[in-house]
Amino acid sequence: MQAASLAVVNYTAVANFQRITALRNLLLPLLAATMLNPPLSIAQPIEDNPLSATALANATYRGLQNDDFAITLTDGEWQGEPYQPGGAVVPQVQLLGNLIARGDVTGDGAEDAVVLVNYAPGGTGQLLHLTLMSVRDGKAQQTAVAFIGDRVKTRDLRIDGDKILLELVQAGPRDASCCPGELATRQWHFADGALTEIDSGVDTGRLSPAALEGQTWQLARWQYSEPVSESAPITLAYEDGKFTGNAGCNNYFAGVVEGDMPGDITVAPTGATRMACPDSATGAAEQRFLSILPAVRQFSWMSGQLILSYGEGTETGTLFFDQR
Repeated sequence: MQAASLAVVNYTAVANFQRITALRNLLLPLLAATMLNPPLSIAQPIEDNPLSATALANATYRGLQNDDFAITLTDGEWQGEPYQPGGAVVPQVQLLGNLIARGDVTGDGAEDAVVLVNYAPGGTGQLLHLTLMSVRDGKAQQTAVAFIGDRVKTRDLRIDGDKILLELVQAGPRDASCCPGELATRQWHFADGALTEIDSGVDTGRLSPAALEGQTWQLARWQYSEPVSESAPITLAYEDGKFTGNAGCNNYFAGVVEGDMPGDITVAPTGATRMACPDSATGAAEQRFLSILPAVRQFSWMSGQLILSYGEGTETGTLFFDQR
């Protein structure tokens, strides 16, 4: 993948500066806290399965920086020493633990696991790697690794036969690296001890609300650190230029207008049915969601979850959705 340059983005310098500033205000605090990954709940003894989520979150990974670079994760994370004594900038690695694909990729008749590992050397770079893990000597060990890209947004990871498929949003030829807008399906296979990317046969597209069609999403987190606790699910779908779903008690709809930059949207005020909620907690959650939705300014993906970013200036937030 070639890095895009700001110089080739087909927008005025002023508009692009405003876009990047707004995007930074919406997402950088979130990325700093999560390194592109929702919270992991895997601090527990490793199960008997050597390729369990917990085992993979405590395995050793190599080749993220160079062939000699090796780190061992603890509960899905690793942090190195500051580059300068007493400095705040440190290299970090994190497993995207909610995206794990399993199948026989190596062709030896045994199950393998494919995971995504993010290496943040410091600054804005988020270097995502595809890692193939196999069982040797009774534990998960790395078999191969391939670099995917910088600041890509992962939509889905799966194994089809002996092929690894990854759906993502990446920077296209006319995108700045900050603002990826190309929908792509990429494919790898294992041969001669390495993961080699091959043509997936799927054409690339552009990020637009139409990418959400045919899917239903359920609200999982109000914020990074605030999981949904209400029992009544809050759902969201996109069809015919509208968000629709159930807010916990009532069905709702809201018009959606696509913006100029990838992922930018404007959401109209919501309309909804008027049924009474069965309890105050569900009613409060419904009102909270319906008040946030018209403030949404951008959508994207993060480790397989749909994220809706809302607000302006310092009053911002992000909703996280799981696909149903």
